Amino acid sequence: MSSPAPNLFMLLAREAVANLRAVAQRSALALLGIVIGTASVIAMLNVGHNAEVESIRQFKSMGTDLIVAQAFLGQAKAASPSALVIEDLSKTLPQIRQIAPLSITGMRLGRGGMQSSIIGATQSLKGVIGLRITEGRFLSPFDKDETYAVIGSAIAASRKISDAPLHPGDRIRVGNYLFTVIGILEKTTHNPLLPFDVNKGVIIPEASMRRVTTQTGSSTILAAAAKDSDPILAAETLGEKLTALHGGRRVQTQSARQLIEGMQKQASIMAGLLAAIGAISLLVGGVGVMNVMLMNVAERRREIGLRMALGARRSHIRTMFLMEAAILSLTGGICGTVLGMLAAYIYADFSGWDFTPSSLAL
Repeated sequence: MSSPAPNLFMLLAREAVANLRAVAQRSALALLGIVIGTASVIAMLNVGHNAEVESIRQFKSMGTDLIVAQAFLGQAKAASPSALVIEDLSKTLPQIRQIAPLSITGMRLGRGGMQSSIIGATQSLKGVIGLRITEGRFLSPFDKDETYAVIGSAIAASRKISDAPLHPGDRIRVGNYLFTVIGILEKTTHNPLLPFDVNKGVIIPEASMRRVTTQTGSSTILAAAAKDSDPILAAETLGEKLTALHGGRRVQTQSARQLIEGMQKQASIMAGLLAAIGAISLLVGGVGVMNVMLMNVAERRREIGLRMALGARRSHIRTMFLMEAAILSLTGGICGTVLGMLAAYIYADFSGWDFTPSSLAL
């Protein structure tokens, strides 16, 4: 003998659907509120998650082994270590693969006054941050005292500096000197850890910086951590060595790994904020369902009395109304989830991102 419970459940479900269809307009409005609220939550969580994944992916593609050290040269009058001494630290520190000391100053170039970063560097800069040359070559140890320059893609293409795109062999005025262009850098995504934009940079020999600025010494040191070392520990070790070389003056270090961890924490906070905003929209949809249910109960008192007179129990009446609310909520939740996922996918595709669903949204 089969149990009557499943039959009663199906009967109440059919009755709930029929009752919702009887007040189709009101049910549709409540359903729309749930769909919009759910879609808002799902879309915002997925967009925030994909923005986080994309930003971290781009940053990791630039290299997670990068370490940046800032030496505060103005704190004392002691002489700063030479670029050669700083580069030789990679031979004594097993955690460091390569070091590139830099001198950086800002300057406007060309007739239009395009703002650019003038970077005094050595050959090691290319290996530390993975620079690629599209034309010409990079600096070599033999260019130490030459007025040679390697320029970024934006500098080479700027009409504010030259009427035609610059190529190796052309000259560019930096301060009061004409520097010969020997190389053009490939366009690259800006690395927020670097104190300059490679695309808008002019890289000249470190020794030639005395021609364009009175500041001497390497105020910025870039380093690449060894393959099997911890970048954070490598940054601390490098900072201690640089502090000793600079006569005890403070040297601040930061690794790409630390920045990525900070970005992930910020992304988690933003994801929570987006979820809270979406939850408010979902709450509004829930209030709409509650209003529909209250109106149904108020308008169907006679029906409720008739059902009870015919033998229906209080639990049956309660289950019927709960069934109506569940059908509205479940239908709106499914439709909202699909719509939110679709909206997030379209946004990711439009932005050129790879779409990955958020675990919070699922």
